[in-house]
Amino acid sequence: AGEAYVIGGASVYGRLLPYCDSCLVTVNDYVPPADQPADSVFPDLDRLPEWTLAEEGGLQEYEGVRFRFCTYRRTG
Repeated sequence: AGEAYVIGGASVYGRLLPYCDSCLVTVNDYVPPADQPADSVFPDLDRLPEWTLAEEGGLQEYEGVRFRFCTYRRTG
């Protein structure tokens, strides 16, 4: 059926993730300040048994935030 890219919105991710067989994810080490916690986060695919890390890019940094691009594939 081709490729589609989904950008943003926790509810959109939640609805579409069951239909995905791969995910391109930007993983960062940013921790929001205690007085401004994140209101939503993408599911931690490392903790879900149906997903495996297929590719992991090198560590990069932008304006003090370290990140890497990762590709996850659905198993089974």
